[in-house]
Amino acid sequence: MQRRLWSGNWKIPFLSDFRRMELALIGPWRFAGKVPSYLLRNFRNWQARKPKSWSNTLLCDDPFPSFLAGKWFYGSSADIDCPELGAMRDGLLQKAERYAEQIFYVNGHEVHLADPPCNGRWDVDPITGLRWPQTSPYEPMGDGAGDVRFPWELDRIQHILVFGQAWRYTKDPRWPQSIIDHIERLMNEAPYERGIHWRDGLQLAVRIFSLAGAADLCHDVPGNFHGIINNAVLGHALSLRRQISPHSSATNNHSIGEACGLIIAGLFLNRHSVAAAFLRGGLRRLEVELKRQLYADGTPYEGSVPYIRFELDFLLLSILALKGMNCDVPGWFIRASHDVTASLSAMADSRGRIPPIGDGDDARVVRLDDEPYLAVNETLHLAERTLKTVDLAPADTSFGFALWAGGPPDQKQHYSRMSGDITAHLPDSGLIHIRRGVLDVWLDCGPTGLGPFGFGGHGHNDTTAIVVHLNGKGLLHDPGWYTYQGDTALRNRLRGTSAHNTISIDGAEQARLGGLYEIIDDCKPTPVRIRYFDREGVAIVCGHTGFDRLGKNVCYRRFIIVNGTGPWIIQVADVVRSSSEIEVQGHVGSDFEIEREGDGRMYLGGAHILEFRGMEKDLQVERIPYSKETGVLLTGFGINWAVGRKNHINEMCKRKWCYISRWRLTVNGE
Repeated sequence: MQRRLWSGNWKIPFLSDFRRMELALIGPWRFAGKVPSYLLRNFRNWQARKPKSWSNTLLCDDPFPSFLAGKWFYGSSADIDCPELGAMRDGLLQKAERYAEQIFYVNGHEVHLADPPCNGRWDVDPITGLRWPQTSPYEPMGDGAGDVRFPWELDRIQHILVFGQAWRYTKDPRWPQSIIDHIERLMNEAPYERGIHWRDGLQLAVRIFSLAGAADLCHDVPGNFHGIINNAVLGHALSLRRQISPHSSATNNHSIGEACGLIIAGLFLNRHSVAAAFLRGGLRRLEVELKRQLYADGTPYEGSVPYIRFELDFLLLSILALKGMNCDVPGWFIRASHDVTASLSAMADSRGRIPPIGDGDDARVVRLDDEPYLAVNETLHLAERTLKTVDLAPADTSFGFALWAGGPPDQKQHYSRMSGDITAHLPDSGLIHIRRGVLDVWLDCGPTGLGPFGFGGHGHNDTTAIVVHLNGKGLLHDPGWYTYQGDTALRNRLRGTSAHNTISIDGAEQARLGGLYEIIDDCKPTPVRIRYFDREGVAIVCGHTGFDRLGKNVCYRRFIIVNGTGPWIIQVADVVRSSSEIEVQGHVGSDFEIEREGDGRMYLGGAHILEFRGMEKDLQVERIPYSKETGVLLTGFGINWAVGRKNHINEMCKRKWCYISRWRLTVNGE
């Protein structure tokens, strides 16, 4: 049990709230490491004062294919004319042609890289037209030239895997040449370890996966193709080892990805002298980070459901590479992957889709298909083939990631769990998923994110928020994320309390927002109680302490009942008690158009009824923004209400004010 070092009367005035939370989360010994980490970073920044040209930096002169090449992905050595892979041929070749013309879809925009304003440059922001500075990655990044996710998504060069797939189909030499051209074009835009392409260890790790994956798919390409790839992987691995997230920080998914990047580099560079050090270092760091970042229920501390899939992809692909090289996979690695798989499966609906609870940035470790970001069935199928799990994946899949990476499914597997009704409760992370046929209800009753002490990360202010999907459509939706850096005000709005299907008090956030990836540690969830009744009914009580800082002795509890087999009835009651007068604001948002009938009754999409009791005059309907894909902003409808200071006094106790809001959603048909 870690102590809150700033609790009680002990304050550390020279530390910000964020640093005090970090100190409590990681402990004093790790926190003290910030001093040597700062000095080391400045030393490396001083070393980088003389830029090195990538074209003149020959780090590895081995021209032969890696032993991993041809042994990693199933599709790299399988019969390409088999019916499963053959059916994907035309679509993949069309996509390869588009990428060869430097046409990409990034952050909700179609980017023609060869046209203005980029003019073939990867480090020019396609929206602002500004070029990112060629500074050392050890210097502060500053505001830069725009949204950093544009150059980072492009410089992961995940599209070269499509060139590799095209080579498998056609054996046309222009596809391996396209891989080399794109690598050299990207790397020669700036000196080695200078510019936006060399900043951030996670981007380097994902690029290592792309480089090694392209070499795997093109394992039988003659000439110096593999010499160039080997040199690129070694250069990235050396830079990644220098930039890996320090132990003195509260680490997140970046450090898991970075450790896996070192593992892949160590396996790939099997004939190089530093390969063993990369592999040992990567495995050692990954073991530490998995212990730090996973709850006992298998959910990452990150506070984001979409990021569970991102981390699981790193783990599964690394296990595949270890098995491809006939290396023993440590038991802790397998156990952690099983736990993360189970948590992702528990959050997925019967078709393998997840809600956008918390942040999500459309990130994939490797892109071997075009599966939508919030559809995770391919990852669950890969887990089934890699870990030999059962009952965790949907029965069907229509994309290609699991097939290309792990091979065809075992026909003996069954998928009964994913096809039936479930009530999944992940007690440590506080996530609850209730599935009744085509109806899915999710509740986030846990901490905000990044550890038992909160402070955000990729979490949102959504404790006690409810999300309801019917056939994958948001009857009561989560607002999503839209952007990280493109619009700070909109990012804070979408991750704030008032955008989620819960309540706020006196207009306050349930936890104060800090930086773009920080939420102050104000909100602690109260114990969750679940009771089952009849055959289908579930009753849940949850709450949090986020409004304690208002100094009004606030006690908040939410009561939820889900019942029925179609139609389904969802009842929600929010009970707030306080020692003085307050105003309680409530919100629900929907993808569906909301029509007001009167007397507290609303229609969602014309068929589903939302009824409010005792608040008929306070209801306001408005258009609201929401997002399920980076850079794509949609318009939905929201209902807001307020339980004011003038009413709802608890007659049982004159010293307490009691505010109650009740509403019921009736979901009719499919």
